[in-house]
Amino acid sequence: MIEYLPWSKQTLDYCISAHSKRMIPSLDIEFSSICTGANCIYCDSKPYVGLKMEKELSKNNTLDLLKKCSDKGLKWIYTCGLGEPLEDDKIWDVLDFAKENKIIISLFTNGMFINKEIAKRLKDAGACIILKMDTFEKTAFDKILGGKGRAGKVYCALENLLDAGYGRKERYTDLAFSIVPTSLSIQGIPKVIEFALHNGIFPSVGELEKSGSVVNNNLYDSLFIKNEKLQEIKDILDIHFAGEYRRPICPAIITGLHFNNMI
Repeated sequence: MIEYLPWSKQTLDYCISAHSKRMIPSLDIEFSSICTGANCIYCDSKPYVGLKMEKELSKNNTLDLLKKCSDKGLKWIYTCGLGEPLEDDKIWDVLDFAKENKIIISLFTNGMFINKEIAKRLKDAGACIILKMDTFEKTAFDKILGGKGRAGKVYCALENLLDAGYGRKERYTDLAFSIVPTSLSIQGIPKVIEFALHNGIFPSVGELEKSGSVVNNNLYDSLFIKNEKLQEIKDILDIHFAGEYRRPICPAIITGLHFNNMI
């Protein structure tokens, strides 16, 4: 049974144990709010995602924070909200710091900027990746991502990550798909799951959140999937996960400190 290493039971157990000893084993941190490569129709961070805001955490602010937490036992960094981390210049300094201090970082990305060089740099840095991947149906995915040609960039990012060596090594994997079932993606999700499991990628299927762009643009009713359709996806996953597929708990929710992107 495949597990995404940053969300694995092994990692969760470690973080809970360290937390009970008054350590800081994990951080949930937002980097820049900038996100120019995609304009996802169900983005839950709107209207805060967009051009870079004033008074965001600087590189020095961020590294100072990480140093203090490292002294308290930091081993895991999670970034899975707000903007696109690969558009933030300081991400490479953060990755260098993490590698030097034996900290693993889990990056949620839309994949728009992952060329072959970036994929190799991420792999060399030891970063784990959560890649947005709702469907292999290009037209539908373009609509989800908010622009023609964007799905193709995500598919290229996936190819580059696999070429760089991402995917399962034994039980644990350093690559996960973020899959959001909607009326636009539901038909294609079984193929995404099949591809993921064949290539050692953890399929993380999460619900459509009633927030951000979904609320502002009155999209919930048109994107919402009925429970019986969701159950069909759950049944497919259960076949591969011993009958009990569950979306994992991020250890930072229980044991981590949260920092937003502002000073």
